[in-house]
Amino acid sequence: MKHFKNGSLSEWQQVKAGDVIAFESGKAKRVSFQVNANSKIEVWASDNEKMENAVLQGAADDKVTIEYTAVGSSWVQIKAEKNAAVFVNIRDVDQRIASSDKDSFVNIEPRVRNNDEFARMMKWVKLNEQRRDAAMAAEREELAKLRQQVQSNVETAQEPVPEAQSEQVEGDDATGATTAE
Repeated sequence: MKHFKNGSLSEWQQVKAGDVIAFESGKAKRVSFQVNANSKIEVWASDNEKMENAVLQGAADDKVTIEYTAVGSSWVQIKAEKNAAVFVNIRDVDQRIASSDKDSFVNIEPRVRNNDEFARMMKWVKLNEQRRDAAMAAEREELAKLRQQVQSNVETAQEPVPEAQSEQVEGDDATGATTAE
């Protein structure tokens, strides 16, 4: 038992055997269509309207789906017996839109979504940054004061220091003296 799934009746168009169907395109395109006939058919495709150097795309005796890729425009011829009823369903209609001279007012920036959770999180981030910046400024001030103190101590420490005088103490093991002189 054969099962034919044909879709909408309005999509099918009757063509005469031997007619040439044009698939015009300015760039590489995948061409796909269905053919249904009550006799044996051959589907030929070519890159010119005169069907020179045509290539056999398929042959069947009832329903067939043809798919091929063409660089630019292509033409298809369906060969069948003289009294055959041949119908085609061309699903791949060219949906390109011709460019218009009108200005386009489409915003390509993504839409900003106001999320309460995100807004609250960003508020906390900014608050934490402010606190961190304030703490860093206070620490820099303290370090600057400490640096000034260290520099003033270094300047005062550079004054000459009098030499230490040595004393000998009675019973001093380090000097070996027993009495003070």
